[in-house]
Amino acid sequence: MYLLKPRFPQPRGRRHRLMAESVPWPAIDLARIGVIAITLYMSIQSRRFVFLGGVVLAPFVARMMQEIVEMIGMMRLHRRQPGTLVTVPSMPRPLGCSLAGGSVVAAVIIAIVAVHFMWNNYYREERRKTDIFWYMVGIVDQPVGAMEVFNKLQIRGMVLGGWTNGGYICYGQTPDPQTGRPPCQVFMDGRAQAAYSLEHYQTWGKIQAAAGYIDAKQYDQMLQQEGINVALLRHVEFPPQSGSNRLIKALEDSKNWLTVANIPTPRQNKDFDVILLRKDDPIHQEVFARIIQMNAEKKKENP
Repeated sequence: MYLLKPRFPQPRGRRHRLMAESVPWPAIDLARIGVIAITLYMSIQSRRFVFLGGVVLAPFVARMMQEIVEMIGMMRLHRRQPGTLVTVPSMPRPLGCSLAGGSVVAAVIIAIVAVHFMWNNYYREERRKTDIFWYMVGIVDQPVGAMEVFNKLQIRGMVLGGWTNGGYICYGQTPDPQTGRPPCQVFMDGRAQAAYSLEHYQTWGKIQAAAGYIDAKQYDQMLQQEGINVALLRHVEFPPQSGSNRLIKALEDSKNWLTVANIPTPRQNKDFDVILLRKDDPIHQEVFARIIQMNAEKKKENP
C-alpha cells in the first residue's frame, strides 16, 4: 500500500504547497518496521513475550491502520478527480463517534472476558483439585515458610526443589554479606532453564522421572553424584501420585535423608512443604545440632 502512491500534480501557490506538506503520503518507516519484526520474532520464539508483543505492537498497528485508511481515501479521490491536488478526506463526525464508541465497548468486553477466563482457569481454588495442569501463579505457590526455616537453621548446600520454586529459594535466603551469594544454590531454576546446558537439563529430567521407579538407594546415589544434599519439595493432596510426592517418598525410603520440617502452605488444603537433609553430609551436622538444641529449649519452656 505504501508503494502505490499516485502521481499527484505539483502544487501551485503557497497555499497549495502548505496543504500538500501538511498531509503527506505516509512513508515507509524502517525503524518502526524493525521494532515490529523484532517483537514478532520474540513472540514466535517464546510465548512469554506474546503479552509484551501485544502491548508494543498495539500503537504501531493502530497507526498503520490509520495510514492505510487515509491512503485508500486519497487514492479514491485521486481516481475521481485526476490531475487535482488530493488531501486526506475528513471522516464524518457521526461515523467517527460511532467507531470510537464501538472500540471502547469492544475493549471493555474483551477485558471482561479475559479477566473471567484468567480467574476461572488459573486462580479459582476448585480447579486445582480437578485439573491436571501445573499452576504457576501467586505467592502461595512459593515456599515462604520453608525459607524462614532455611534461614533459622542456616541450611547450606545444593537444593533439589520444584521447577517454579528455584527463583524464590534464592530470593528468600539471607545472602552472605561479603559476597552476596546465598547459602544454598538450586539445582534447577525453571525461570532460567535456558541458562543451563542440555546435559544438565536432561539430568534434571532423569532425576524427576526416576523417583519411585528405581531402588531408593540407587536414587540416593544418583543425587549424591550431582552434589544434591538438600531437598525442598511440596507434598500435595491432589494428585496423590504427583512427581513431588514420589520424590519425597523415594528420599524417605532411602533411609539416608532426614525430614527436618513440614511447613503448611498458605492454601486452605492439606499441602505442605517438606525439607529433607542428607544424613551423611558433614555440612549438615551443625544443622542437626541446632535442631536438637531448639527442641531441648522448647521442652524447657513447655515441660
